[in-house]
Amino acid sequence: PQTLPRTAIYHPYQANARLSHWQADWNAEWPVAAVLFYRSHLQAANTGFIDVFCQRLQAAGLNPAADGGGQFERARLPGGGRGSAG
Repeated sequence: PQTLPRTAIYHPYQANARLSHWQADWNAEWPVAAVLFYRSHLQAANTGFIDVFCQRLQAAGLNPAADGGGQFERARLPGGGRGSAG
């Protein structure tokens, strides 16, 4: 078992995700959609619905960024103020 940080950016293909992992897949022309969810979903490995939701956001022309527990409060997202995606 690994210790789960109090806050964490989640990416379906990265064990220790950073915002840059999401940004690598983003389309510069699309707006960012922050996907916020409870840390308990990470603890329970209940993330399948987040993966599907992020895929659907991409299909709709949005750049997803998933945050389990408030990491975006500490990061500056493009397009707005602290924690703001637009």
